[in-house]
This record gives sequence, structure tokens and C-alpha cells, in this order.
Amino acid sequence: MNLLLLAAALTVSESVISVTEDGPRAGEAYRFQQGDAVFFRARVAGYTRHKDEDDRENMAIAWNVQVFDPQGVPLVPPKSGKVAVDLAPQDKEWTPRVRHEFPLPPLVDPGDYRILFAAKDEIGGGEAKSETVFRVRGRVVEPSDALTIRNFRFLRSEEDGPAMITPAYHGGDEVWARFDITGYRIGEGNRYEVGYGLEVFDASGKSIYTQPEAARESGEGFYRKRYVPGVLNLRPSVDIAKGEYSVALRVRDIVGAAESESRRVFRIE
Repeated sequence: MNLLLLAAALTVSESVISVTEDGPRAGEAYRFQQGDAVFFRARVAGYTRHKDEDDRENMAIAWNVQVFDPQGVPLVPPKSGKVAVDLAPQDKEWTPRVRHEFPLPPLVDPGDYRILFAAKDEIGGGEAKSETVFRVRGRVVEPSDALTIRNFRFLRSEEDGPAMITPAYHGGDEVWARFDITGYRIGEGNRYEVGYGLEVFDASGKSIYTQPEAARESGEGFYRKRYVPGVLNLRPSVDIAKGEYSVALRVRDIVGAAESESRRVFRIE
């Protein structure tokens, strides 16, 4: 005769996020960075032990892990599995452990992320859930309902960093700038495609340089790419006239059939 050995209610007895596999728990103050690997593990206790007619015990737990960003959008594909084993007499206190490792996408927003873990006792029918929070740091790019440029900053060199308070260069200097494009439409399969061009004007409004398509980027994937970083690089001649210049950035959303223009001013001294 098959028997069900009664057990306590199914519970998630451990739910841990760490920076290495089976490593110590990441503390409250720890912040993951974009592109980091996140390691999650959970233990389940209180499962029902099944004894067959040969007096052998076994158990079976099905589980599922989901990860969500601060807006509740799934970050990585959900993962499911099952733990079904024969139990030895010395396994009276044994609890199954579930592991899940996943990488953070390279351009995720800063904030609190959630891991939802669910387990079901396939023999006794009990269910248990846990929610574990981890935090991510990164640059803030404010969302927009329309195609736009955020975080534009003139820089002294190619390396990113604080924006120049006064964007002033000398003739022969390279003019660098970085910015983020957001507000574009995301299509089926999280597909996006954006491009941008630029035109430079002198103080009189005369166009002195144009590059209709400076860059274009497209892609798709499980997780949406909410913004696209852009870079601007100009090489004024050594004998360029001193004065004020403006650069017009013209951004195109190919999926959403939209365009946007933004003008920024710098000086040659």
C-alpha cells in the first residue's frame, strides 16, 4: 500500500541573492551593476514524503523563478524545474535547493528588482512562494512618451564623465558629446531601430558641416532596450573662426516612423 507521510506546510526556508554561486548573501547596501551576473538560490521545506509498498520514501517538488524590473517588466525568461528524489533514512532533515543564475542586461534602469520564487508539492499539493529584492545602480534616463534626447553632455575627451559646465574648445580640438535616445517605439519581439544625423551651424546660422546618418542601431530580444546611447565627435580645423557654433541632432525612430531634432551650442575660443 502506498502511504503519504504527513508533513508541515510547504515553506520557502531560504531565499538568497549573492554575487557568486553559493556565496554569502548580498547585503542591503549592495548594488549590482549593469551586465553583472546575479546568483539566486532557495530551499524548500515541509514537503510531503511518499512511502511506497516497499517502504521506500520519495518526494517531488516543482518550482518556478521569475525576475522583474522596477516597472514590473519581466527581465529574463522564467525558469522552471522539478526536484524528485528517493529519500534515504538519513534524509529526515534534508531540504532541496534550487539555483538560478542570470545576467543583467547592459542598459537596465537603476532601482529595486524582484525575484519571485514559487514551489509546489506534487505529492501533497501544498504551495509556497517568496519574493526577494536586489538593487541595481546605473545612470538615470528619464522615460518619455515621444522620441527625444536625454542626458546630453559635451565632454573634453572621448571618455564619458561629467558634462563640461562651459562647452568651449580651441581650434584643432576634438569636440565630443554623449547622449541617450529614448521615447522610440518598441515593436514585436522588443524590436527597435533608431538612427541619428547631425548638422553644424556657425553663429550666422550658416551650415558648415552635415552628416545625415551618423549612426544607426537596431535589435530585439526578450528584454526591451528602453534607451540607446549615442556619441558625437567633431574635428574643427586649427584655423576655424572663433565664436559660437550649434549642432543640430536629428534622431529617427524607424519602427515608430518618428523624427526629433535637438540643438546644442558650443564655443571655439
